[in-house]
Amino acid sequence: MRKTRQAVSELQLIWLAAWESSWQKRLAGRLQENLMSLKSVSKLSKSTLAQMVFCIDTRSEPIRRHIEAKGQYETFGYAGFFGIATNYCDPASGLIRKSCPPILDSAYMITESALKEKSAELAQYQQQKNYQGFISFLSQRLKNMLPSAFGYVEGTGLFYGFSLIRRTFFPSVAKSRTDKSADQYENSCVPQLKKNQGDYTEDGIKLKERALIVKTAFDLLGWKEFAPLVIFAGHAGQSANNPFKSSLDCGACAASPGRHNARMLAELANQADVRTFLKSDCGISIPAGTFFVGAEHNTATDELVIFDSEAPASHLSMLKQIKQDLADVQRIATSERLGSLNGLDAARKKASNWAETRPEWGLAGNAGFIVAPRDLTRGMNLEGKCFLHSYDWEADEQGLFLEMIMQGPMVVTQWINNHYYFSTVDNERFGGGSKITHNVTGNFGVVQGNGGDLKSGLPLQSVNSSDNIIYHHPLRLSVLIQAPVSRIAEILLRNDHIKNLVDNKWIYLMVMDPLYGNQISLYQYDCSWTVINTEEWSDLLA
Repeated sequence: MRKTRQAVSELQLIWLAAWESSWQKRLAGRLQENLMSLKSVSKLSKSTLAQMVFCIDTRSEPIRRHIEAKGQYETFGYAGFFGIATNYCDPASGLIRKSCPPILDSAYMITESALKEKSAELAQYQQQKNYQGFISFLSQRLKNMLPSAFGYVEGTGLFYGFSLIRRTFFPSVAKSRTDKSADQYENSCVPQLKKNQGDYTEDGIKLKERALIVKTAFDLLGWKEFAPLVIFAGHAGQSANNPFKSSLDCGACAASPGRHNARMLAELANQADVRTFLKSDCGISIPAGTFFVGAEHNTATDELVIFDSEAPASHLSMLKQIKQDLADVQRIATSERLGSLNGLDAARKKASNWAETRPEWGLAGNAGFIVAPRDLTRGMNLEGKCFLHSYDWEADEQGLFLEMIMQGPMVVTQWINNHYYFSTVDNERFGGGSKITHNVTGNFGVVQGNGGDLKSGLPLQSVNSSDNIIYHHPLRLSVLIQAPVSRIAEILLRNDHIKNLVDNKWIYLMVMDPLYGNQISLYQYDCSWTVINTEEWSDLLA
């Protein structure tokens, strides 16, 4: 029996490797085909209205493609914490959340302060949130205390009955009521960056330090020219009655919304002393007419909210045009994703419905991570299966930025890939089981039914289209980097933990070497490489 099981496992591994190999060769073939038909667009067009930077998240790929199809936009991919290793302090509750990858220590703290002449609005918001917090606390106490529990249920049953009917049959109405009390403080606040000193924060970040945060972002993106408007777009999910909501938020922000880091980077890039330092000490000249702004991409509805309360009058007409274009893109993207002409309405209903077990697919389907200029993948429909990180090897002579990408985003995407992989191959053991019979325990985990161990992975509905049919294809992550092979080999030799991942096949590493005609090589073991057979590509493109 043991030998039979071992033989079956060995056969399954062979089939898995073959499946992954065919996926890699198909991707390599499509990239080579796209590269051969590519026209150089490296220089910023005079007609470009805005440059937009999205998280590398797979859900950003479709919306980036549709935005670029409008013809006057450039898009880029950057890890969603935007290079700021920080925590975030909520202005109402004072709750502090990590807003950068778990592998990084938080060097900073983002706080909020009122804009000029908007102190009253912020104070009113804080007062409203404090009142809501007290009502929520009182409700929980009345429900959980033995003397009041039965009377509370009897006394509030009618109210909760109407609420239940509204949420069940009119979820959009319930959502609109929730939106009125949601976090809308961005229009009256400006983010501030402070030093994180453990139990306290320190005001006043030195100019050089602020400038280097911005410079690092520009260098990683390979920026040399700037459009009149630059938008940094974080992302977050939207769902109702969902204990797994954080799994739909930004992984690079430790499962928090990405808008705080996006707004902070835009604020730093707009500061006059930072721009002066970048020009005098770093040779980066930002035009006076360029304005940076933060935004948030709602991955459930593909809505993009721009936080433009500080925008100068000279940019208002541009912002109006962008918002109109983004509304069109939202309709197209949701219809493509849901396979329906009324995709936007369906997406909004799914995101608002408290009984919806699958408000969106999240990162299901992820299989690849491409580190290259956008020119390499522009116009390609990657079906939301690839993480996309912008990178220009020619602007990174020492390979330091590539090493940062491989140490951080590449490792995090491997975590995400494994999260989905194991939740798919054995959901009962490594996943979360069905949402339908979940019980939330202690506000920190779920159990199946009325007991048992805490579930550690994703629910069945995040990886399966039905009880027995998988939606997420469990493939190990295939990474493709456009850079010299020698540069990547040096990085692997300096970083044992990364080398172990590729040596043990947790990550497949492919390199498109621009020094050798952009031929694609696949890493084998201990810094040995094999050129992918180009003759097989044509058969795999269909």
